[in-house]
Amino acid sequence: MLTWLLIGSAVYLLTCYVPALMLISHISIGRFLASRDEEPLKNAVHGRAERAARNFRENYPVFMGLGILALVVPGTNMPLATFGAAVFVLVRIPYLPMYMAAIPVWRSMVFMVGWTGMVLMGVALVWPG
Repeated sequence: MLTWLLIGSAVYLLTCYVPALMLISHISIGRFLASRDEEPLKNAVHGRAERAARNFRENYPVFMGLGILALVVPGTNMPLATFGAAVFVLVRIPYLPMYMAAIPVWRSMVFMVGWTGMVLMGVALVWPG
């Protein structure tokens, strides 16, 4: 479980940094490193990357909370919790590029698979193994 929480954190950070790093190609490095008091103009792909990052920011606390609870709650079905965490993390890897490429139906299906992984993590807390 701990491994999947760490990998999930790495995927989370990558997803959050991609929109900021995309700005370098649109604005100068000097402006990128400055305080950027005004939001730079964005293209559609950058906007989608920001929305994907926002989506992960909304789901990451739930994922981490369920993962930490699985580690500390006695009687947790750890194989089920670990499987749910793995599902969540593994589908988050293609989620960002799918979102940026504007693949509508498949992106939503991938999101639902990840959400199902979190549901499994929650079920594992109350359904002993």
